[in-house]
Amino acid sequence: MRTPFFALIRKDLKGYFDQPTGYILIVVFVAMLSWAFFKTAVLMGETSLRPLFTVEFAIDRPSLPWLMTLFIPAATMRLLSEEQRDGTLETLLTQPIRGWVVLFTKFLSGLIFVSVAIFATLGIPIAIMSAGNLDWGAAASQYVGSIFLAGSLVSIGLFTSSLTRNQIVAFILGLTLSMILMIMGLELVAITLPSNVANLLQLLSPITHFANVGRGIIDLRDVIYFLALISTFLSGTFLIMRSRTLSHETSQFRNLQL
Repeated sequence: MRTPFFALIRKDLKGYFDQPTGYILIVVFVAMLSWAFFKTAVLMGETSLRPLFTVEFAIDRPSLPWLMTLFIPAATMRLLSEEQRDGTLETLLTQPIRGWVVLFTKFLSGLIFVSVAIFATLGIPIAIMSAGNLDWGAAASQYVGSIFLAGSLVSIGLFTSSLTRNQIVAFILGLTLSMILMIMGLELVAITLPSNVANLLQLLSPITHFANVGRGIIDLRDVIYFLALISTFLSGTFLIMRSRTLSHETSQFRNLQL
């Protein structure tokens, strides 16, 4: 089981790093975050990482959680849609590999790629440290929390990628679903709704649970939420994979290792 597991991860990671698209995504991601952060830091005289991880929504100064909402659907749109388009997903699942292994390697590959992009921003805290004091404990919590949010958004992107063979459609679906989940936790939305509805939407929104992370605090309840969100969308993706394979009429596909 170890050999197919790591072989599949290597295959998907090569898909990211053997072509310029992956590097372009990372460079654009880091460049936009760095520009937005230092623009805010100069205007506000900020000497912490709060502007980088803030959940406040500003189009002209996107923070990491909001930029990830755009970046991750682009990074995950090909994971399953490309396999379906090329007909390689069914072939892969006819091998002696469990469907959940294929699913988890796709998820892990996407998360590794996104994590590389996130940690490529470490130049920002290093620059702050050279200019003043930086709370590295809070910074570590903020980066760890960002991985949990990234995992949630990757699971959403993987789910929408399983719905279609078209990568552009997968990107649009992933972006739309991710933005809806994020936006429904904003105070701007909450004040327009009845309090019980607003409280429920905020409870279900990733942005609410990332707010503590932005302050350098990791709460166990937030960790449980992110793990539950990841499990929910991975389970949904698994069910879609299963329904797709069982829909084939041939006995070959009815015996897929799901």
